[in-house]
Amino acid sequence: MVELIPSDIVENAIGVERHEFLHYAIAVLSDEKLMILHSRECRDRGTDYMMRTCLFSQALHSGLCEGAWAGHMDVPVVALLFNQDGRTYLGPATTTEDWFNDPTLKVSDRIREIEQRSRRG
Repeated sequence: MVELIPSDIVENAIGVERHEFLHYAIAVLSDEKLMILHSRECRDRGTDYMMRTCLFSQALHSGLCEGAWAGHMDVPVVALLFNQDGRTYLGPATTTEDWFNDPTLKVSDRIREIEQRSRRG
């Protein structure tokens, strides 16, 4: 079951600053919970968006794919999405290359946007 966890609890558990467009996640072994710290961009769209539309939230309905989290339990990670057996799961990005290859993150497009904004002043 997917539940809304107060942001201060998630922020405390993950322990990183909310990023402009990356989502962070932590799989808490003792509670058997998977928590997401939504990006600022996602959060700014509102709670309804985060709970119903965000692909990272939708992936929570698939549950925890334990194999993907092996070695990453109880550790905050940059989150990405992957498909397995026809379902979309939330998993840890283990390398920077994962970020660039994940189409949901669109990292290379976003880096270009940020660079263009900084040039404009």
